Amino acid sequence: MGVMSCSKRDCENIMCDTYVDGVGYVCWECKDMFKQWMSTSETHPGRIKQEFEAFMNEHKSDFSFYDASFLVDEFFEQYTNR
Repeated sequence: MGVMSCSKRDCENIMCDTYVDGVGYVCWECKDMFKQWMSTSETHPGRIKQEFEAFMNEHKSDFSFYDASFLVDEFFEQYTNR
């Protein structure tokens, strides 16, 4: 297994174990940031991947919140290696 760098714009984290098809690798920190971002949104559950793609293209420094969302955890579970 090689070093998997986070695909989030401006993120320098490595050793990611979650890969989302068509988007790339995502680290634990960016997953947490995405959860918070989604918790403030009224996005339909079927649009999580589209929202995630948009989130990954934004600069990491534009986000400064942490929280959790069960729905987003389920989304990442399907892409995480065990």
